[in-house]
Amino acid sequence: MVSGLFIFVGLHVARNDRDAAYRKAQESKTIITALQQAQAPWPFPEAKKQEFIAHLQDAPKGRVAIEYIRSDEVRSRDFAVRIRDILKECGYEVWGYMPAFEQADAPPLVGVQIIVKNRQAEIVGGGLQRAFQAIGIDAKDAHRTNNNYEDDFVVVWIGMKPPQ
Repeated sequence: MVSGLFIFVGLHVARNDRDAAYRKAQESKTIITALQQAQAPWPFPEAKKQEFIAHLQDAPKGRVAIEYIRSDEVRSRDFAVRIRDILKECGYEVWGYMPAFEQADAPPLVGVQIIVKNRQAEIVGGGLQRAFQAIGIDAKDAHRTNNNYEDDFVVVWIGMKPPQ
């Protein structure tokens, strides 16, 4: 009888250990999945690409420079290249060189920022901003004070991939 009790207690403890190990394994899988998603490229499915192009077709055209954030270069550069190609296809005059930028005075940019200097750039930048927002990308606006580009250029900063 006593040995039966020991066997029953032993089986009960083993089941609790097994349940705890299973919960830990599930938590680990969740963490791994989140890390894999964070390291994946910016999602840009064909349907969103076509919707983006549709919004750009009637938007005001102008000169655009694209830069990508260096701290997330693997993902941001790839997305910047795709955006550059779409803008060219839609009739924008895109600056030939696409540099990386670094932010030392603020938290890293997440998402997209549209930077303008004068009224002409504001008109073109507004169309780009609305096109990004139409496909679910929050494109913030900003005014630039530097002379890295001529005044009528819209500068599109591609930041870190937003969390999903």
